Amino acid sequence: SFMVRDDNLAWSCGQLALDKKSQVIGANNIEKQSYVVCDYILEILARADLHIQSVTKLLLYYVDTGKNNREKMLNIFQERFGNNVLLVPTRVPHFYYDGILLEVDTYCDRADKQHLKQNQNGVSIKAISTSSDISVFVEAKANSLDSLFPELTSFLLDRSVALESVLSEHWFVPSIDLLAFKNCMTKVRANLDLGAVISSGKDTDNISGHFILTREGTVSSTKTIDTENNVSLLVRQSDDMTWLQARSLDDKRGTVAQTADIMQSIQTAIKPLNLSFKDVVKSTTHYVGGNTAEELHQNMKIRNAYYEKPGPASTGLAVFGFSGYESYIVIDLTFIEVMMGF
Repeated sequence: SFMVRDDNLAWSCGQLALDKKSQVIGANNIEKQSYVVCDYILEILARADLHIQSVTKLLLYYVDTGKNNREKMLNIFQERFGNNVLLVPTRVPHFYYDGILLEVDTYCDRADKQHLKQNQNGVSIKAISTSSDISVFVEAKANSLDSLFPELTSFLLDRSVALESVLSEHWFVPSIDLLAFKNCMTKVRANLDLGAVISSGKDTDNISGHFILTREGTVSSTKTIDTENNVSLLVRQSDDMTWLQARSLDDKRGTVAQTADIMQSIQTAIKPLNLSFKDVVKSTTHYVGGNTAEELHQNMKIRNAYYEKPGPASTGLAVFGFSGYESYIVIDLTFIEVMMGF
């Protein structure tokens, strides 16, 4: 699905500057690609009968070519979508299509929303708050790691939200700082799979995280190991949504084999939760870059076999690596029982 909508909420698949023949538009030009992707998003919103003001968050995955790509991209999306949207720029090493510099995920919520900002002690926090949840994007330099969680916790408490209410969660950390980050997280984030923390590369000192916290009810969190498939599973559930993250612990299995193990493990894990793959509204897959086209197609074939068409809104992204060296791919799924695909 280009977009999956459940009443007030909607999720898009990753949007790229490709034409109908899958040819790259504006190769290696992030400004042109940004305008193209903006147009695509607006078209998909119209199909889903959603207004531009429903857009809550845009995940902007981009390749940094050293030509102020990030600033150019952010300026264009701010210009097109306004100030009441959370922009989450995330650097990746490359995309499967040569010349593509940008892929964008769209999150929507038709509820009234408030844009929040805070920048203290080297920690920048931006958020979009609604009556039901709050989406947060936090950035800090690695040397501000000790301030990151006190500032984040304080920011959330001022909005009557506890860090324990996190539903979905992704962190991007410089390769050299992964160990320090894991040591810090062990003390404050017990319900996180630290091996799924993503490397943001070697030539950066930025730590960033983006996550969704619920304002309604509590979040139950469980971490388990499927010993049969050697897969780590993290499941978080609120009253109306489930987020699942899974990765293989077997470094002797390649990307395709790890994907098969993960999907089998997920299928087993969701049955006691009264969920099925029909309930998946959003799928995000991070994988270690450098895979061949054949591997990528085999990987997609394995994942797609678990869904009936049109399936969830899906995004796949190459990354620099994971904190858990044994994992070559991490799959995240968001479940809601009722959905419509567009």
